[in-house]
Amino acid sequence: MRASSATKSQKDLKTLEEEYIHQSKKSNLLENDRKIFHKNAEETKNNNMQIIESLKKENKQLKTLRDELIANKRASTPGMSKTQGSLVSWSGDIKDENYWRRKFDEARHATKNKKSQLLQLQDKLNEVSDAKFGAVEESPLMRQIRILENRLDKVMIKFNEAQSIRKTYEQIVKRLKEERVGYDNQLAAIERSLKGKEHDFEELLLLAHDATHAKELAAAELKKYEHKKAAVRELRKTYIAEKRKAIEQREAVISRMEKKDKDNDDRNLEKSQANNLNELNNPQIEPQNHQDATFQRQKLNDYDEAFRKLYEATGVTDVNEIIQKFTTQDETSKSLKDLQREYQDTIDDKKKQRDDLKAGLNALKYEGNENPNRKQLDEIEKNVNNAVNKCDKAKLKYERVSKILVDVKAGIEHLYEKLEFYKLEGKPNIVITDETLVEGLSQIVEKMKLIFQPVKNDPSYNPEDFKQTAKGVSNYINLNLRDKSGRIESISKNIRVKLPEKDEEEVSNDEIEDDIDIETTTKLKQKYQAQAKQEKAARNKQKKQLGSTQQGRKV
Repeated sequence: MRASSATKSQKDLKTLEEEYIHQSKKSNLLENDRKIFHKNAEETKNNNMQIIESLKKENKQLKTLRDELIANKRASTPGMSKTQGSLVSWSGDIKDENYWRRKFDEARHATKNKKSQLLQLQDKLNEVSDAKFGAVEESPLMRQIRILENRLDKVMIKFNEAQSIRKTYEQIVKRLKEERVGYDNQLAAIERSLKGKEHDFEELLLLAHDATHAKELAAAELKKYEHKKAAVRELRKTYIAEKRKAIEQREAVISRMEKKDKDNDDRNLEKSQANNLNELNNPQIEPQNHQDATFQRQKLNDYDEAFRKLYEATGVTDVNEIIQKFTTQDETSKSLKDLQREYQDTIDDKKKQRDDLKAGLNALKYEGNENPNRKQLDEIEKNVNNAVNKCDKAKLKYERVSKILVDVKAGIEHLYEKLEFYKLEGKPNIVITDETLVEGLSQIVEKMKLIFQPVKNDPSYNPEDFKQTAKGVSNYINLNLRDKSGRIESISKNIRVKLPEKDEEEVSNDEIEDDIDIETTTKLKQKYQAQAKQEKAARNKQKKQLGSTQQGRKV
């Protein structure tokens, strides 16, 4: 059965191949016929085009001849009237034009007929070819052949696509094999550069955090400096006022002294005149009185200079106040000397304690057990870890609190500046510094209460209307508390400092994560330190053993 089926299939294949060959021959013959017909049609078309061109040339030549004839006629009959000549020439021109137009229409009609015939012949050829192929297609073998041809075409298309894909993949594999040689080195270089970039990124992050922290600290210091500057300015004003008063008092004292000097000079002149009269009367008493007067004048001048120096040094004109200052200076010098002695004693005690601690530490280093117990090491590690953790927590809390404090200060200053226009009765405005923050805040609260009171007393007041900020601002503008113009631009430029709102759970989680990181780092450091200490102890033991053996050999 199988053999018979195989033979049948072979016979069918042979018949199919024969029919395929026969049909291909037929199709070739038909194709040749079609080509020949197409060539003939093209030739006839070209011939017709040549005829048309020749007719056009003849038409041009005839037109030129007609023009020449008309010109000759006009030249031969000059005695004719103008009207008759013009009519004759015009009628001759019209006749020639009509003749050649008729000829042109006939040629055009002929070409149209030829084109229609050509189209009819082409349609017939197509019908004949369709009829032949239709007759072939009616057989089942031709259908199978056509199906197989379609399949073969599809398979060939797929085969070509597969070949192109194969070539591309072969090229890719070849390129990858070439790149595989230096791929490991490239990968290692990329990893190295990536680690370097990560390290740089971490350093830059740390620098950014440090920069922000430094910026905040600088801003806080700047604000402190500004407050200090304002306070120093006020102190300087008061100091200048006091100095002016002192200078005025000094000038008054100097004017008094000058008056006294003038009075003394006048008295001395009077005395000298009186003495001169007495000398004339008593020539022996004259030298002694003159010497006493000069001596007294010198004493008075010395005392005056001494008082002037005291006035300039102390800035006080009253003698009692000068005495009090000198007594207080003696007391302060005594108290300072006592404090110096006390501090010197404490310094000596601290130095002794430091020396004792150093001696104890050296004793523990050299006399104590070289290999301490594991429990002691664990206890020390625990204590160190706890201390480090506490220190880190305290640092974090300090940084957080310092940030909050800076923001609070800025907010209080901003509120105080905005409410500076409203003054309390009996209370002057305060210059806000680190020391006067609480007083400034209390004044702000009082001002806000006084400002809010008329709003609350207003019958159109409704607390729910003030939930939206824009409505609240517009209602407050109507009170004319800020400006008479009521501009919104000044209020839109207000700065609100937002305090960090964090839950206790979030903060605690962050702190726990920071503590875990700190613990791991500290433990690693302590392990390395313990290993280094053990290695040092082992080396010291070896050195001691070597030294003892060498001494025994010498003995």
